[in-house]
Order: sequence, then structure tokens, then C-alpha cells
Amino acid sequence: MRSRVWLSAHIALFLSGAAGLVYQLVWIRRLSFLTGSGSYALAATLVAFMGGMGIGGWWLGQCADRPGARPFRTYALLQGGILLSAAATFLIQPLLTPVFTGLYQAFGPGILLTLIRFIGAVLLLGVPTVLMGATLPVMVRGVAEQRGVISGVASLYSINTLGGIAGVLLSGFILMPTIGAGGTFLTGSVLTVIASLVSLGISKSPGDIQMKRDVSVTAEMKELPGSSHWLLVALLVGTAMLASEVLWSRSLVTGLFNNSYAVATMLAAVLAGIAVGSWIAASRKTLNPSTVLGLLLILAVWLPVTGLLLREGLPLLERSIEPGSLAGSLLLRYLPAFFVLLPAGIASGMLFPV
Repeated sequence: MRSRVWLSAHIALFLSGAAGLVYQLVWIRRLSFLTGSGSYALAATLVAFMGGMGIGGWWLGQCADRPGARPFRTYALLQGGILLSAAATFLIQPLLTPVFTGLYQAFGPGILLTLIRFIGAVLLLGVPTVLMGATLPVMVRGVAEQRGVISGVASLYSINTLGGIAGVLLSGFILMPTIGAGGTFLTGSVLTVIASLVSLGISKSPGDIQMKRDVSVTAEMKELPGSSHWLLVALLVGTAMLASEVLWSRSLVTGLFNNSYAVATMLAAVLAGIAVGSWIAASRKTLNPSTVLGLLLILAVWLPVTGLLLREGLPLLERSIEPGSLAGSLLLRYLPAFFVLLPAGIASGMLFPV
């Protein structure tokens, strides 16, 4: 029974991770009409996504720690809430466009209007992203009774990230160019429903036991590092990566290929790097301060180098090698970009478990 619960939890998190990144690409496309700029739409979506995930993980994730809570049933309910709130954003966004058009006509362009558009876009995505943030800690709590907190976090986080990589590549390179934003969003909705049903199946089994204050689990939690200086490091690294992601995606956009390819490549590279880096860090158990300092130095040097390579190196490569087809042009531009972006993701991923 435990092995079935363990497998089902991984399937559910893989599907929800894929759905989350499918939604993210749809939001970036749709919000560009609301904010008036693809860069603003990307920045707003990333801020809402990361901010909502953090708030949801910290706030709603605590609900799974309460005695009597059923994590797997809670996870299924969270997926239902994500589906409904994500659908609401898809329906509300066209209604907000005339409002911002009226503000533009009344006040004209300026920083204030840009700020209002940005804040409106972030708030629009607030509910689904907060609910998404709670899914991983809730599922971790559900399997912690069986495998332990640390092993649960490492394994479930990895499979959730792999799902995100699959979702962003599927939506960015296949779904968005072929069936558009509406069909892509519908695909994400189907993945969310399946993830909810899988978790609901676990909740009806003896594996979804009521949570109790397990002394061994609590003790293991207390061993996890969480001092304020590491939180500051995480904040600074996250801020630098967020700003860099916006710049990277803009550097990858060309007149030949649309923004979906650029965003998908950037997100896939960052997620893959974070997954690899987290796995490396988890295998080492702990990172000493000198290693952390080295990783920060790598990030400080590589982030600007990455921007330079994307802006100057890729066009030079394309001029040197003339592909004979559209598929060849796409591969020539985005495959090297993936590997250029990968080291920054790995370095940031190694800092995540610290």
C-alpha cells in the first residue's frame, strides 16, 4: 500500500507541475494584451508565480501540519481550486482590457498606468498561484510519515520540477503554436483534473491517515536549516534570477520565432538546472560556507556573461551556420541557448536546499 501511495503521489505532482507551467505560458501570452508589453507580462507572471508559490507554501502549507488533517484529500481540493481560479483568470482577463484601455485614454501613457497594469496582472494571478504554492508542502507532509521529510522533499520536488519542464516544452513548442492559448489552457485543465483524481484516489485509501504530531518527523524538521542569513541569500539569489529571466527571454526573441519559444527555452533551462543543482546538493547533505560563497560568485559572474552570449553569441552562430530549414533554425537558436542558461540554474538549484 505504501509503495502505491508513493507512486501515486509522484504521478500527481508530475502532472500538477506540468499543468502549472502550461498555465504560466498561457498567462504570459494573455497578459501581454493587458499590460501592453510582452516583457511586462513575463515579469508580472513570474512575480505572481514566485510570490504566490512562496505565500501558498508558507501559509496554506501549514494546514497540512494540523492534527487530523488529511494531506492527500487536501491536495485534491487544492487542485480543484487551482482549476476554478485559473479558469476565472482566463475569463476575467478580457473584461479588464477595456478598463485599462479607458485608463490609457483618460490619463495617457506613463509610469502610473504601467504600474497599475502590472499590479492588476499580478493580482489577477494571485489565487491560483497561492494554491499552487501549497501543493508541494501538503504532499510532502503526506509522504513524510512513510519516507521522512528530507527524502520526501528531495524526491517530490524533483518529480514536480520534471513535470514543469515537460509542461513548458510541450506548451511552448507544440501546443501554443498549433492550438493556441485556449487549447493549451484546456490541456492544462485536463492535467489538473487528472492530478486531482489521482490524489483523491489516495485519500480514499488507508494511506491517507490523519496527521498526528509525530516526534520523529518533528525532530527531523527541526534539523532543517532556516536561519535568517540563509533566507537573505535565497531572497537575493531569487531576485537576481527573476530579473535575469526577463532579460534572457527578451534576448532570445527574434522576428522569425515568437515569444513562446523564447520563454519556454528559458524556463526549461532554469527548471532543469534547479533540478540538477538540487539533486547535487541533496547528495552532499550539507554545503559549507565556502561552497556557498563559490556558488554565489559563479552566479555573479555567469549571469551577465549569459546575457552577453545570448545577445551577441547566438546571432554570430546563426550567421556562421546557415540551417536549411525552419526546424534547423529553431534548433540552432534554442538548443545552444538552453545549455548557456543551464549553469545559472544549476548554481541556484544547489543553493535551494541550503
